[in-house]
Amino acid sequence: MSTTNSNINIAQSIKQIRQWLGQVNDFAWDMFTNPNNIDEEEKALARERMNDTWRMTISLCEQLQLSSLLNITKSEVAKYVNNPWKSKWAEKAAEPYLIWPSRLERIIHIIECLFIAEIEGFKTNIQRDLVQVLHSSEGYITSNIFQNLPSCEDDIHRRIEAMLRCCYDNVLTKPPIPRQIKNFMADTGIPYTKSLIEYKFIESQGDAKIVVGQILSDVGGYDSPDYDNLIFVIYETARFVSEQDWNSAIKSSNHNIPVQVVLLKGLPATQSKGANAKSRRRPDRPNLTSEPDEDTEELV
Repeated sequence: MSTTNSNINIAQSIKQIRQWLGQVNDFAWDMFTNPNNIDEEEKALARERMNDTWRMTISLCEQLQLSSLLNITKSEVAKYVNNPWKSKWAEKAAEPYLIWPSRLERIIHIIECLFIAEIEGFKTNIQRDLVQVLHSSEGYITSNIFQNLPSCEDDIHRRIEAMLRCCYDNVLTKPPIPRQIKNFMADTGIPYTKSLIEYKFIESQGDAKIVVGQILSDVGGYDSPDYDNLIFVIYETARFVSEQDWNSAIKSSNHNIPVQVVLLKGLPATQSKGANAKSRRRPDRPNLTSEPDEDTEELV
């Protein structure tokens, strides 16, 4: 197997294939649950999307010079053409499913395993870009576009999410994270970056201690196969705790999903937005590495 061509974006290609497979599976579910009311136009579109997934997978195998996998894919396509709507019964799930999306997903998974370094590098870059966007939101959410400064967590959520919709497709509000006992619901989900975002509003040092406790107790609940990055955006009305100390406190706990804090340096909602902007950068930030006094305590 030769070195990959730098012009081949493996992660983007796989993302597109899976998006098409999702459309095919959505139609298949409608077909299985309501077989007497099948829309022929939607069926034709689903068939074309499945054809697209095969075409792109074959092209990807050719460009990556995966000759054995290419032959397997072409063999599967030949079977698919003869019976494109072939289905089976899933015993564990107790429901029918189309076999071709399942078989193509195995091929895609093999490609992911072979080129994990390239794919992980891509994911790291787009997640890094998201963090930069979130940092840049500090000026936007406190700007004169809005009548008032943020005064609660919901203000932060609505303003930042509106900005994210200008940067990313399919920004989800309150995506659920199913659990057997307790369902978790993140504030924002971005499938493109596979990131979940939670917003926190802090007005005092006491708020900071409460929030870090909430984060440490709940972070495991956000572990999901659909997302692999969790970001807490924390808006503080004064300088209570540094971003470095936030991240250090969270890294001290054990959790499966990578977690990062983005700290936004805001102002009290009661302060005029026309006030001296230098108040955003007060020089008296607590040093949490030294012995804490009554106003500057360590998070943990």
